[in-house]
Amino acid sequence: MNTHKKLLIAVADTPSSRHAGGQGIALAASMGASAIGISVCPGFEGNMYRLYTRDMRENIEEPHKKVLNELKEQASRAGVTYRSVMPEGHAFEAIVDEAEAQCADLIVIGGVSRSRIERSLLGTTVERVIGYAHRDVLVIPEGSEVSFNNIVLATDGSRYSEKAAERAVALARAYGGSINAIFAIDVPSDYYLWDKVMDDMTSTGRAALDRITELGNAADVPVATAIHNGDATELIIEEAETCNAGLIVLGSHGRTGLRRLMMGSVAAGVLRSNKRPVLVVP
Repeated sequence: MNTHKKLLIAVADTPSSRHAGGQGIALAASMGASAIGISVCPGFEGNMYRLYTRDMRENIEEPHKKVLNELKEQASRAGVTYRSVMPEGHAFEAIVDEAEAQCADLIVIGGVSRSRIERSLLGTTVERVIGYAHRDVLVIPEGSEVSFNNIVLATDGSRYSEKAAERAVALARAYGGSINAIFAIDVPSDYYLWDKVMDDMTSTGRAALDRITELGNAADVPVATAIHNGDATELIIEEAETCNAGLIVLGSHGRTGLRRLMMGSVAAGVLRSNKRPVLVVP
């Protein structure tokens, strides 16, 4: 059974964000889920309010209203139950707060574009949403299409990866897809206990992959597994390219405060260098 029944779709007046919004509506339709569109206006503080005239406010709000109306029209055509919100403030805070307030199961957001301007506007927002949100976050790069037919699942054997595996198997089952599970042994070759570490990590990897296979068997989902040595980020992206994956699933690592912004170097690397949709499960 699909666990995503309410989607929060974050949009802005950029090509990559509009693309993600359209994909989010299509996804909601396929899941039988409702959708909430959110576009966050920048807030004004202190003495800036004195200059915040009606015309200025309308000019600032106009592109946000426009993109939300576009999303509303797409939802109407797709038969998706939809409403929109347009809060003010910092984008990542408003998105995370709305997801919590509405008990959204999934946050959909555009990936960081190759455009320098969009990277500066969206890059930090995407990473902070993932860092702070307690909901699944689906990041959709411009030009990519979400598909659950072939899912690449990266695991490191942690409990966070276990939750990601459960989500990947549930999605593959719901859409008749399959899973390619990968465990990367990313250890410097000059490490003085290299042989022992390699043996320990190989054992950890096998146990984690065996668990994913068990989950797949129980759900009647085909699972292929592999252990590779090398840079984890590069190996995950390579695997996704090789099998033409429609989705990469990663587990995030729980942190508090400012440390949540770090996300983990592997997740951050995949998000910045990969051109395929990525689902991050907290």
